[in-house]
Amino acid sequence: MGVFAAMSLMNYYALFALIMVFVVAWFSFDIGSMARLEKAALQETHDESAGSDGPKGRVYALIIPVLVLIASTVSAMIYTGAQASETFSIFGRV
Repeated sequence: MGVFAAMSLMNYYALFALIMVFVVAWFSFDIGSMARLEKAALQETHDESAGSDGPKGRVYALIIPVLVLIASTVSAMIYTGAQASETFSIFGRV
């Protein structure tokens, strides 16, 4: 029972963290350097006609890390699964 009580505190921490994410987003509750940088960003003026490269560069910058993450996760699962079994086949036991 003592372990359950100790683990429940960790669950409350996770729930509190999730609640705080929504509180900060909904009420614009900025603290510390986040508040300072938010004020600085609101005071800046942006010229929309300056011309930007568009979202093309940003999309590729996001796709490559996600693909690397997926490939490394799947390969690590296959590698550790092969180590745990005596015989290994991707298609199962044939």
